[in-house]
Amino acid sequence: MMRYFPAILFFLFTGMAHAQSLSGIEIMKEQELRNTGYRDEKSIGQMLLIGSHGEKTEREFEFRKLEKSGAGGDGEAASVARSSRIPGGDKSLIKFIKPVDIQRTGLLSYQNKNRNDDQWLFLPAMGKTKRISGAGKSGSFVGSEFSYEDLIPPDIDKYDYRFVKQESFGGSDCFVVESRPRFTDSAYSKTVSWIRTDNYQTVKTDFYDLKERPLKTALFENLTLTNNRFWRPLKISVKNHQNNKQTDLTISALSLDNGFKGDDFTQMALER
Repeated sequence: MMRYFPAILFFLFTGMAHAQSLSGIEIMKEQELRNTGYRDEKSIGQMLLIGSHGEKTEREFEFRKLEKSGAGGDGEAASVARSSRIPGGDKSLIKFIKPVDIQRTGLLSYQNKNRNDDQWLFLPAMGKTKRISGAGKSGSFVGSEFSYEDLIPPDIDKYDYRFVKQESFGGSDCFVVESRPRFTDSAYSKTVSWIRTDNYQTVKTDFYDLKERPLKTALFENLTLTNNRFWRPLKISVKNHQNNKQTDLTISALSLDNGFKGDDFTQMALER
C-alpha cells in the first residue's frame, strides 16, 4: 500500500493545483457547459413569503423554460412577445396557480445576446400585460425577495468574473467567484457565488447593493440529478439582510425535455 502513497499524493495535489489555477470566467464557462443540453424544463413549486415579523404567505406556481437555440440574432423587441421563432437566449415563463388573488399572474422572460433582456408581466386583474424594463427589473417580483432580474438566466458574456478563493461550504469543496455586471441597470454592484468543484453547481450566492453593502443571500439546496445528467436544486431560499424578509421556493415536480416550442413562450401563452 505504501508504494502507491506517493502516486496518490501526486494526483491529489496536482488536481488541487489545477482547480486553483482556473480563472473566474473558466469556472463559469465550465458551469454553463455542464448545464447545457436539457432542451426545456417544467416544474411545479411552492413559494413561501416570510415577513420581517414571521408572517407567512403561500403560493403555488408553474415554471417553464426553453433552452436557447444558439442561432441568429436577438430579434426585434417590438414583435418579440408574439413571435415563436426568436433565436438567441433562454426563454422562461412563470405562472401562479393559487391562491385565487394571484392566479394566472405570470412573467415571461427573454434572455438576449448583446442587448438588454426582455420581460413582460401579465396582471389578470387589470387585464393587461406590461413590459418590465430598465430600473424596473430591480423591483420585487410579486412581493417576494426575488427581483425581476433574478428570474432571467445570467448570460456569462454580460459579466466580469474574478476567482476569489477555494473553500468548503456545506460539506463540499467550492470555488468562490465574484461577478460584476457590465450592464448599467442591474440592482447589484456584484454577487459572490460558491460553486461546487465536483459538479460546478452553485450552492450559495451573496448579493450586494449598488453601495456594495450586503443585500441578500440565496441558498440552493437539495441538489438532485435529473435525467442522469443535469443537477437542479429542489429548494431555493433568499434571505434579505436589509429588510429581514425571506422567500423560499420548493420544487415538488420537475421534468426535462418536455417538447416545448417557441409558441409556448409568447404573449399569448403568458395571457392564456
